[in-house]
Amino acid sequence: MRRRFESREGTSCKFWEIELEDCSITTCWGRCGTTGQSKTKIFETTVRARFEYDKLVVGKTGKGYTERQRDPLTMLWT
Repeated sequence: MRRRFESREGTSCKFWEIELEDCSITTCWGRCGTTGQSKTKIFETTVRARFEYDKLVVGKTGKGYTERQRDPLTMLWT
């Protein structure tokens, strides 16, 4: 399950993506229009991974990031 969030302030546009897969979470972040950086963390259990995933999403939305949706036809984020 991959989700994308963006923050736009003035001329600044930053993105943050998160993907949960079994016991791992991969995050990717950077400026819009770039590939950014990524990091993967592996957890002991799927329950712990899900807990951290939810915690990270709440943290980003609390900082003003808004979720983007992927168009199923073009596969582009809208």
